[in-house]
Amino acid sequence: MRKILSILLNVAIVVGAGALLWVLIKRSPSPQRGEGRIEKAMVGARVPLSDIDWSKASRTLVMVLKKDCPFCQASMPFYRRLTDEAVRRGDIQTVLIFPKTESDIQAYVKENDLSSNQVLQEDFRSTLLPFGITSAPTVMITGKSGIITQMWVGQLSEGYQLEVTNALDLPRESITMIAEGNFPAERVDEESLKRRIKDDPSLVVVDLRSRESYKHSHFDGARNIPGDEISSRALDELADAKAIVIYSYQDTDTICKAAYWNLIKDGFRNVAVLKWQKP
Repeated sequence: MRKILSILLNVAIVVGAGALLWVLIKRSPSPQRGEGRIEKAMVGARVPLSDIDWSKASRTLVMVLKKDCPFCQASMPFYRRLTDEAVRRGDIQTVLIFPKTESDIQAYVKENDLSSNQVLQEDFRSTLLPFGITSAPTVMITGKSGIITQMWVGQLSEGYQLEVTNALDLPRESITMIAEGNFPAERVDEESLKRRIKDDPSLVVVDLRSRESYKHSHFDGARNIPGDEISSRALDELADAKAIVIYSYQDTDTICKAAYWNLIKDGFRNVAVLKWQKP
């Protein structure tokens, strides 16, 4: 009889564990979708991280990111400007959180020009998942005690970017992306690009136009990779580039859009578009 009871108990444990796993999976958003949304369920809860001194600032911007997350990378221009402005302000603490299993996090943060007061690596499964943080990217704003006041999950649309910016009382014109539809590339003007090149000689400028157009005129120092060749040449010719600025006939044309997404797909993490409207 005891043996039967023991077997039944073990079966019940297995079934219960399976049910719990199913619930966690159902709560977890599909990693293939990534569309941004407001997460209201966690508002009012305290972030379970003892390594953060919440009292240092009236508000803390917490960003949960992963190196291999395409949605994180697609929103990187926004994150870059958001964290830079928040740290520069001084009264907003910025904390970046990555999985404990990932390596070279500091190099990733530096490579993507993310500003922060603190970078942490946490065990997502034991710390964040039980709390309800089920995916990256996740953006949270907390008060001085670590209580979440607002939270967004997934790749943020322009509207949600405005919400984050307004929630932190930051100047929207210096942060929100000049985006058109599903094209979240950062735009830079010629003067800004010239200053960037002086500060970072490793930055590569790529002219996506035809060879004939390139010969006629091009941005000083740009190399020519026609848009229809970017997917076959980028990994070989741009492998050492830490930052890339592309341009075509217009900064919103289909050539720029296609090249941008090809570069992101190939793993290039810092891609911007030059505002260029020359023939």
